[in-house]
Amino acid sequence: MSILFMKFEAITNNDFLASLIILVCAFILGKLAKFLLRIIDKNIFSKTGNTLDDRVISLLIGRVTGIFFIIGMQVVITEMQGRYENIREVAHYLHYVRNGFYIFIVFYVTNIILKITREIITWFLEEQLGASSGKVADTIGPLVDKVNTIIILFGAAIVLLDHFGVNIGSLLVSLGVGSLAIALAAQETLANMIAGIVLIVDRPFRVGDRIQLPSGEVGDVEELGLRSTKILNFDKNIIVIPNTELVKNKIVNYSYPTPLIRVLVDIPVTYENDLEKVKSLVLNIVKANKEILTDPPPQVYTVRFDAAAIALQLMCFTDDYNKKWDAETKFRDKFLDAFRENGISMPVQIPMVKFTNQLPE
Repeated sequence: MSILFMKFEAITNNDFLASLIILVCAFILGKLAKFLLRIIDKNIFSKTGNTLDDRVISLLIGRVTGIFFIIGMQVVITEMQGRYENIREVAHYLHYVRNGFYIFIVFYVTNIILKITREIITWFLEEQLGASSGKVADTIGPLVDKVNTIIILFGAAIVLLDHFGVNIGSLLVSLGVGSLAIALAAQETLANMIAGIVLIVDRPFRVGDRIQLPSGEVGDVEELGLRSTKILNFDKNIIVIPNTELVKNKIVNYSYPTPLIRVLVDIPVTYENDLEKVKSLVLNIVKANKEILTDPPPQVYTVRFDAAAIALQLMCFTDDYNKKWDAETKFRDKFLDAFRENGISMPVQIPMVKFTNQLPE
């Protein structure tokens, strides 16, 4: 420390005083700019009806004092370098100080740009994409944020390298050749990434939607990633499926265009029963359930005549796919109790016939 102090002893007290005055003035100007920005925000931006300008100005208000102080520091360092450039030891250390401070400025400005662009992205996703923007933000927000961060950090790295005399042209050529080699070696990963972008643009499903996979598995979309999509199945396990599989195969989305879903219950009864009585009894039970919609109205269809039974099928709708299984289970229990009470017989051996897709949609 004593050696370093001796190298800087050539700097006069007047220079330190001038530097201090510059920094104090920069701080005062920063506070004044902060005060003016608050007035502008209150009298202009708060009345525009657009929240984007409010978000950006709020972010700048919190950092404007620091920006002016950094400007003051840059002025002090520049002045000191110019004044003592002929004193080798002092100029040498001031050179390192300026380079270090330049790195700090680049990171500080990069951080501000990142926060501003994130505010713009969040504003666009939340307020410009309609009623479904919440799910859209959950779906593409993380991916867009990652891409935005990579681009801005890459730009900051280019600025730093150029400042320290690195040949950017040759570096970009080398990166291009390396990128080609990586692309050839990671074709499948890149295909999944491109498929992820297609899913984001096309939006066949969103985070929170319930979908049926090509394999027949059903689950809720937990996360749409750059390479794969995560599905939470009914066993509370995560299914990770590559994005290319979702792009090139048929996907059933139970949440789109609405979470409205059909409730189907197969009802086999024997031939000696009065069908009108059975249908009336079933519909009365269904109409008593408040979770079943009245529009479209519940219907009971005669779908098949088998050797041992008449195959009836209840078709009604509920407003949420999460209620489907519970509603079907409750109806089966209530139908069985009601049939027993009203003397309606069911076949002892139920034919193994699927009725689900025999009715019109």
